[in-house]
Amino acid sequence: MMCLGSCADSNLQEASIRLKTLYSRRLRADYELSDLIVETRQEAELAYSESKEIIAQINNLKSKGSKGTAISEIRQYARDILKLQVY
Repeated sequence: MMCLGSCADSNLQEASIRLKTLYSRRLRADYELSDLIVETRQEAELAYSESKEIIAQINNLKSKGSKGTAISEIRQYARDILKLQVY
C-alpha cells in the first residue's frame, strides 16, 4: 500500500489510499466483533465493489504506458525507505 502511494501516478496514489481504507474496514470486521455493521451483506458488497474499483485503477496503469516508471518508483521506495532487498 505504501509503495503505491510513493508513485507520481495519481491513480496509484488514490489506489493506495483506497487500499488503506479497505484494510481498515477488514480489521474492523476481524477484531471489533461488537460492531454489527461490519457483519452485514451491504458492508460486504461495498467492500467487494471497492476492491473491484481499486483493481481497475491499477489495471488502468497498464494501458497508460507508465507501468515501467511506476515499477521503478515502487522499487526505489521499497529499497530506500522500507530497506527491503529489491531485485
